[in-house]
Amino acid sequence: MRKKHSKISALKGPASIVYSNTDKDELIANSLENQFQLNNIHNSVTENKVSNTLHEFNQITHFPPLTPHNPIDIIKYTQKINIHKAPEALNDHLRKLENWFDMWKIEVNANKTELVLFSKKRRPPTHNIFLQGKNIPWSQETKYLGVILDSKLNWKSHINFTTQKFRDNCRKIYSLIARNSELSRKNKVLIYTSILRPVLTYASSVWAYAAKTHFNRIGRSQNKLLRQITRARWFMRNEDIRNALNISTLKEYIKKLAINFFNSLNEIDNTSIHEIDFYTPDINIRRPRLILI
Repeated sequence: MRKKHSKISALKGPASIVYSNTDKDELIANSLENQFQLNNIHNSVTENKVSNTLHEFNQITHFPPLTPHNPIDIIKYTQKINIHKAPEALNDHLRKLENWFDMWKIEVNANKTELVLFSKKRRPPTHNIFLQGKNIPWSQETKYLGVILDSKLNWKSHINFTTQKFRDNCRKIYSLIARNSELSRKNKVLIYTSILRPVLTYASSVWAYAAKTHFNRIGRSQNKLLRQITRARWFMRNEDIRNALNISTLKEYIKKLAINFFNSLNEIDNTSIHEIDFYTPDINIRRPRLILI
């Protein structure tokens, strides 16, 4: 039996007791308006700085030409960089970037800037890299477009983050997918395939070649939820449950997503993507297309 919601009791107003819903709404609104006030967003110093910057930018009549760089050339160049000489070259390029930022009136937050060295070396670099006079800290991982890139690109951190995010989302809608939920099994499966499974497979075409040890964690998350949805007993096999619900394993599902993703690359109107070298997946080399094997 569901507990019925009780009505809001009468409120004591400044003049008399309030009984009607309209008077209660006005009383609560007036009370909140008296307690909270908007912050004063007008700052003369900031307004003058923005006005002066816009005025200087509008005075520029000739913009220096920008020569676009080929991403493939950048990758080939970085592969030839000596790791011991890289910090000095990086500081030199950052100084040139600072001049470019000043010329184009671009402000960079150095406190939110991180350095990650993608390498299999165990010892982290100790060289000091400076941006706008601030020392940029070295980090073992960074987050870009919702994907965590670790220094060794083994995707362990991202998979841990994904599984934790999946569990958090399951807790939010636990009342709908719980074992004793009155929701039909068909609707529970629909919630999983449309809301929860995309959390596990986000950007999977990039990290699907991760080690089996890390990849199995995502599969276990799916199996636990499917057992919860179907109220499975301990002796029921996960494979039988998936077949009964007509749900494939996550590896098979991610492989379908990867096939559609890599086949659609040729249809994208982007010259940089078209210039990426095509390679045949090799079982001995871990690269994104390895999931296609």
